[in-house]
Amino acid sequence: MTHKPSVALIGAVAMGGALFRSWIASDAIDPAGSAIFDPSLPSETEELATASGVRVNPQVSSGYDVLIAAVKPQAAPKVLPAYAAAAKGAVVISVMAGTSIKTLSKVFAAERKFVRAMPNLPAAIGEGVSGLYANDAVSSEERRIAERLLSAAGACVWVEKETDIDLVTAV
Repeated sequence: MTHKPSVALIGAVAMGGALFRSWIASDAIDPAGSAIFDPSLPSETEELATASGVRVNPQVSSGYDVLIAAVKPQAAPKVLPAYAAAAKGAVVISVMAGTSIKTLSKVFAAERKFVRAMPNLPAAIGEGVSGLYANDAVSSEERRIAERLLSAAGACVWVEKETDIDLVTAV
């Protein structure tokens, strides 16, 4: 598959920043169609985004293939609703610990395509394992895109039940 997804990354400090750096290094995303949203973006991440053609904190709009939610779980209810327009039509992938699809569906009420991904700590250096779970609205092609994006942080393991995410994280 040659299609590179356009990505809206919400939160690019810890895990979000590590994923972003790996996507740029591996040419995994469409930089011109992608954006990072983070009010406290580290300068080196901002420089990499600018150099690669990824927009930084543009006006929130729709049109992304994927929205990655990578904010602190406790901040999600306050922060994520501002990005509902960016989620429109996109597959929403959460890398937030302990944030269920039920919780995400309350934040992004109109969206139905959710993937939970829980990378473990070594994923920050590309050596991790991510547990992935997708709800029934996510197509097989969208699952492949999610896996390609998360595999930049290491190996991916799909689980049958959302509760099994915790088992992968514990490994």
